[in-house]
Amino acid sequence: MNIKQLRQQKADALAKAKAISALAATENRTLTEAEGVEFDATMAQVKTIQADVERAERMLDAERSASGTAVVEVGVDLATKKPWANFGEQLIAVRNAAVSPRNTDVRLLAALGSNESVPAEGGFLVEPEFAKEIWQRTYDVGLVSKRCFDMSMKTNRLVMNAVDEDSRVDGQRWGGLLAYWEGESNPYQGTKPKFRQMQLVANKLTGLCYITEEQLEDADATQKYIDTAFPEEFAFKIDDAILNGTGAGMPLGVQTSNAPIVVAPAAG
Repeated sequence: MNIKQLRQQKADALAKAKAISALAATENRTLTEAEGVEFDATMAQVKTIQADVERAERMLDAERSASGTAVVEVGVDLATKKPWANFGEQLIAVRNAAVSPRNTDVRLLAALGSNESVPAEGGFLVEPEFAKEIWQRTYDVGLVSKRCFDMSMKTNRLVMNAVDEDSRVDGQRWGGLLAYWEGESNPYQGTKPKFRQMQLVANKLTGLCYITEEQLEDADATQKYIDTAFPEEFAFKIDDAILNGTGAGMPLGVQTSNAPIVVAPAAG
């Protein structure tokens, strides 16, 4: 197993541990005994994987020093040979590629966007392990988004059937499902629930910031800033869109949709 795979395993394990902790925090409680055992086991797995990563890195560095050239493992190309130590290191490589394209770090070539020649339409993608951590933190700090139903989409468009319900009176709930008390004298009547077709379209949320040369020189500090600033900004924008989104290039918010029910105030 190469270092990139080990780092992905570590990221997955960390995400699992964070999800356990976040659930308890959302419900304003401490971890249950079973959750505590699972959390401790997951963090132990993270520690073990990190040790494997460090051993593999030391071995590769020793081989490079001995041979004086880059060591290539069988079945592993240069783009996956040496994973980034952290997100800050990848940002430094992106900056260097922009200044001197001919000296682009080979690891970036595996993370090209849709258009290599036009930066605004492509550029270099964030490594999956870093992207996953940023999005996990986004939902951890979000106030509304973490309460939403999470559904995976293989493409940016999903068409599905949804319950057609616009009233809570009998015969309208869950699209027309109606239950009867057995003691009622009226005969039972079968109902046919109604469904409507809805289309979900993924919108793109982009964050942009400028990093100084001084920040790039300290990769650890840069990663700390990115890991804190971007999730909080993304969480704010997503929460706001869920409530007030216009539906144009962003989600349609609850307040601007047909969901709110307006009730006239009682006289007096």
